[in-house]
Order: sequence, then C-alpha cells, then structure tokens
Amino acid sequence: MRKIVITSQKGGTGKTTTVVNLGVALGKLGKKVVLIDVDPESNLTYHFGINNPKHSIYDLITDKATISKVIIKKEGVSVIPSTGLLGNVGIEFANREGRELLLKKALKGLKGDYIIIDTPPALDLLTVNALTWANEVFIPLQVEPFALRGLKRLFATIQGVKKNLNPNLEIGGVILTLYDARRRLSGEVEAIVRQHFSSLIFDTRIRENVSLAESPNHGQSIFTYAKHSRGAEDYMSLAKEMISG
Repeated sequence: MRKIVITSQKGGTGKTTTVVNLGVALGKLGKKVVLIDVDPESNLTYHFGINNPKHSIYDLITDKATISKVIIKKEGVSVIPSTGLLGNVGIEFANREGRELLLKKALKGLKGDYIIIDTPPALDLLTVNALTWANEVFIPLQVEPFALRGLKRLFATIQGVKKNLNPNLEIGGVILTLYDARRRLSGEVEAIVRQHFSSLIFDTRIRENVSLAESPNHGQSIFTYAKHSRGAEDYMSLAKEMISG
C-alpha cells in the first residue's frame, strides 16, 4: 500500500487536478485507489461533483462516522470527501496533545493499493497531519519563474516533518504541471529544475490543456470529460510511470 500526499504551499499548481486525474488513471490500470480531501475548500470533493456529502473526513477525525459510511464511489475510485467543517480542526484541536496524529488515527484500517491525499496549499495542521501519515510526497510544480525557490522551501518543510514526526516520509517525485512547450520559459525552468533535482523529476510533463481546466466544472475527471485529450494522455502516462518506478 502506497500512502501518498500531493502537496504544494502555493495555489494554482494543479495539485487537486493531479490528485483526481492521477487517481482515476491508476484505477483504470486496475489499482484499488482511495482519494482523500483534507482541504476545507473541498476542491477535490467538488471536482467529482459531490455536493453536501452526508459524512466527510471531518466526521472521521472527530469520531462521528466510520470509514465505510464516509467513502463515496466515483469513476472507479473511492473518495473520502471534505466539507467546510474541516476548517474548525485547527481551532478545536489547537491545544490537544498528539494533534499531529489525528489523521493517522482516523484512517487506521483503511486499505488500498494507492491512498492519495489532497491538502490545503499551506503548511497548517491538516497538511502536517497528512505528512505525518504518509510514506511519500509528490509535489506538483508549475513551470514558472521562481519555481525553484518555492520547491526548496517545501523540501525544507518536508525534511522537518521527517526529522520530528515521521521518519518514514520520503519525497516520491516532482511533477511538472501547466507545461507549454511553445513557451521558451517552460524549457528554461525545466532545465534549471532538472539540473538541481534530476532524480526526482518525473519524465511525464502535464501540459496545459483547456479540458483539464473545464472538467471540474462538470464534476468529472478528465477521463470522463475528455478521454481523448492531452490531459488524459498525460495523466495516464504519469500513472504508468509511477507504477513502473
């Protein structure tokens, strides 16, 4: 079982898009996949067209529901949704001992080949909980100026969690997103990032694609919304690279 957090401390990197479409791609390749939304903004939840779920990850954390009652099946994967109530966790558990282990306790007994968590774009209590639970971190990196600076900061954060909370945590890879081969800048930034972190960069690039931007508004993954698009091609390639790697 691979326990993966996909995280970025910056919004707009394609983080939720990657969780959804990578997860569905892995499911299409025969893997048992569970996707977990631990962002109070609930973007992953909405991406699957789930509105006002009866139970959510908040109910697991607060012992108000069991895993079997929370899971919703969508497009061949299991989804544990989020709601705005999740935003209360930081306040409710701020002074509680072991608050970094809330998610680890809530997900005990959860099974799957790939369990992937989508986090808020910030290093808050929820993100720390996800990093404390996981074995691997995957980082979507938008190909833009100053990308390397943000990546170095995130690496330092991950190493801090590894040292203090979760010695089993490893950086599984960096995913280049919103890539446009027509732009000289994309190639320049990619070259710099690969020079510094060559062994961690996936070969697959997620290219800019209108269908990827449109699919959340339809409550669908790219494989349901536009299965012949470049977005579907890229995420299937990434899933295969993950499995083979």
